[in-house]
Amino acid sequence: MLEGGTKKDLAKWALSFLDLTVNCVKLLQNGCAEAKDAYRDLTNVQRELVSCRDKEISTLQNGVQQTLRKELKSYSDAVKKTSSESLSVQKIRSVVKEAVEDKGNNLMVFGLPEKAKEKEEDLTESVKCLLKELELDEKPSF
Repeated sequence: MLEGGTKKDLAKWALSFLDLTVNCVKLLQNGCAEAKDAYRDLTNVQRELVSCRDKEISTLQNGVQQTLRKELKSYSDAVKKTSSESLSVQKIRSVVKEAVEDKGNNLMVFGLPEKAKEKEEDLTESVKCLLKELELDEKPSF
């Protein structure tokens, strides 16, 4: 038995211990309920976030699809437009002839690869060959 204590003291201590234990259990239950509520709230917020993100993605996809339908043309449409506006060989020949006849004009040739200065003769030969292919009557001087 306990020394220095009576049954009455022991009973008080046991009741006080029991009260404290019951209070702890109640606090734990309240804490668990609050934790469950917080978890439920968090889950709801996450659902709303996912829903908003899905709406934004859907809106963006629709916008992109509409823009693509509106702005992009098929390859055949682009070729038709380009081919109708393209220059014929005869047109190119006449422009080059006009440039050659008027000595004040400079002729620019695009599409030939640039080379180092040491290879300037190769560039001159390339231009001469190009002009020969166009069958010009008068050749420009270099």
